[in-house]
Amino acid sequence: MLGLCIGGFWEKSFIKSFPILKTIVSILSIQSILILIAYPIFNQLNLVPQALFILFIVFFLISGILTGSSYPLCAQLLQYNNISLLNTAVNLELLDHWGGSLAGLITGLFMLPLLGVFNTLLVLFFVCFTLLVLFLWK
Repeated sequence: MLGLCIGGFWEKSFIKSFPILKTIVSILSIQSILILIAYPIFNQLNLVPQALFILFIVFFLISGILTGSSYPLCAQLLQYNNISLLNTAVNLELLDHWGGSLAGLITGLFMLPLLGVFNTLLVLFFVCFTLLVLFLWK
């Protein structure tokens, strides 16, 4: 929650300074890089458990900040499509709960047991990369 809060406030200031498309592409690029380096770092490095725990917390906080930064971006995109502020808040809350539920079910019930951690991270990277390409294409 701390990461979500920081990401929301951080992104709110960036919306005023940078174009939305450039911001979305930047966040997706950072997420792609984070996904690609997370598994090798945790799997290949022989660190003591305390160092791994601190590294995990750092990655967790960075992921929360990136995830939290999507809320102001989505709200701005919905408002550009002439959706009122009240409907924007309701739509964001609804999409957040449905997306979190479906992603948890798909990942926890299917992807991790069938694919394993490494292949699941590869699938997540390709999803993120596909979104990046779609935003760049537009």
